[in-house]
Amino acid sequence: MSQIKGTDKAILEKLFGMQGGYVLDFSDRTMEQFFQDEFKINIYDTKYDFDFSSRSKANRLRGIWKAEEDALVGVIITNLTKYIEDSAILHEKEITASEKELIKKANEIGSKLLFLSGFDFNQQSGIDKLKTKAELIKNFNLSKIDDLSVNEKIYLVKVYYSYYEAILVAYYGSGIYFPTSGIDELNDYFKILRNKLIKIVNSDDTFLEIKNNKAYQTLIEPITSLYICPEFFDGVWEDFIVPQIIELREEIADKDLFENNSEIHKTDVANAFFLEAISGEIEKLNKLQIQRTNNFYKKEAPKYKEDFNHIFGEDKEQTIKHEHTHRFENNIQEKDININIKNVEENIIKKSSGKKVTLQQFPRTEWVKVSITFLDETNILLSDSKSTKPSSFEGMGCEDGRNGKADENWAFLLKLARGNGQTLPVTKKERESKKKQKQKITDILRKIFQNETDPFETDIGGVYKAKFNIRYNADKKEKPQNRYSDSEEVFSEMTAPVEEDIDGDFSQ
Repeated sequence: MSQIKGTDKAILEKLFGMQGGYVLDFSDRTMEQFFQDEFKINIYDTKYDFDFSSRSKANRLRGIWKAEEDALVGVIITNLTKYIEDSAILHEKEITASEKELIKKANEIGSKLLFLSGFDFNQQSGIDKLKTKAELIKNFNLSKIDDLSVNEKIYLVKVYYSYYEAILVAYYGSGIYFPTSGIDELNDYFKILRNKLIKIVNSDDTFLEIKNNKAYQTLIEPITSLYICPEFFDGVWEDFIVPQIIELREEIADKDLFENNSEIHKTDVANAFFLEAISGEIEKLNKLQIQRTNNFYKKEAPKYKEDFNHIFGEDKEQTIKHEHTHRFENNIQEKDININIKNVEENIIKKSSGKKVTLQQFPRTEWVKVSITFLDETNILLSDSKSTKPSSFEGMGCEDGRNGKADENWAFLLKLARGNGQTLPVTKKERESKKKQKQKITDILRKIFQNETDPFETDIGGVYKAKFNIRYNADKKEKPQNRYSDSEEVFSEMTAPVEEDIDGDFSQ
């Protein structure tokens, strides 16, 4: 029989919504299936009846708390809190501050029941080889570093930082959304990993160069939680944070190369399990970021469409309303943004009519991070994965001076979008004109994204393939023009942490 206190029960019942006989969003069938699959428990077993007035879902759970041992009840509690967080991610639902506090307290209750019970996690118990969050954190924290050699510490710093870096990259995602809920588990792992990394660096003078490095002081010391990252990332990711990430990575890699000779050291299994858990949470976050980014392009971006016709081609200063989606529970907040065409940095081309056009401009961007989305045949969104800006055929310098309509260069870009980044084969006679159109678009994109490399792969038989992401996303129901048109992926998943051989055959 578990020993849940009355105050703990009140917290759990509030979190799980047990007033009125319910448990979370479970139906009778789904709750029965969940407990059978996860815990091998038949919730309608008569041993859970007691003297309750009904066999409601809430009373079933109360009966389980009374009948089962502390260890199993602790596991059930922590699994139900995880169910809440996973459901919030899947349904794009924000977890409120009060709910987060209840989840935190519930996990503390579950963990206390687990470890005060003296439960042996190495034994089969109806739940196969439990590896709960509390167990992982406890064992990882118990992993000693004092007895390690200098080279073993260098190796661990390299491994830990690779995961630390991967967490930051996953949290930034496309730069459109900064999650403020639903990643509490990853955030807890992040804090523990950061503390262990700092502890190792502080343990030996060999790490003084790393500790005194500006990148370390920027990325490690001040970032105590993922939820404060927007303060550090917003607007400076590409120009400031990424260079710091690379610099610190190189500093650590040099120490590993020249002092540890890149030797791989064995470490205890607690490290392997902990890092494996981080990899799983990073994968969840990557999927969430991709889902929300795609949702932005489908639902939020078209809201800018009405403003596009007024932004370009005029010399006077204009103010538009912009929906800022970066932070604070992801609530969309309006703020004024001044667009002064006269004061934009020199990024000018000529239309075919001879008039000068000032292009949109981004910091230097790798082509793989560039995204162009057609909202209709005349308006587009340009993105460098950090910020998104509107444009049109006029704003891109693709206006035909004879009739004021889009010219053949814009037609080339439009066909590229309809082909999901690839043009259709053409005859030899048409290749020269296509080559000129491709070169014109190349010149424009190089100016916009300040990248002098070729944004297209090598011409093969008159077919051009973009190195950047481009797609046609208008609401009009049009028949796809080729077999590539149904693909809607805008961003690929973030690169997972570097694989490391830890204590045998371990990889992320």
